[in-house]
Amino acid sequence: MFLLAFYAFLRIGEMTKTGSAKQHFIVAKHVKFIRNDHLEKCIELTIPHCKHSNKSATILIRDNPSELLCPYVACR
Repeated sequence: MFLLAFYAFLRIGEMTKTGSAKQHFIVAKHVKFIRNDHLEKCIELTIPHCKHSNKSATILIRDNPSELLCPYVACR
């Protein structure tokens, strides 16, 4: 969770459920693992709501096997 939050610049409220009636956290259906024809791998993360907007946002986080702590590998 920490690596995903760090690489996607997420706030704690976007990753955890709170007691609030209006929830904006990420669930498993918002995370997709993608591999294209060029063998590039990435995570497609859809944030359902932003802090000041009800529009969703999509972030691509690429695999980086040369990094010691890769968010793609950690989430996979």
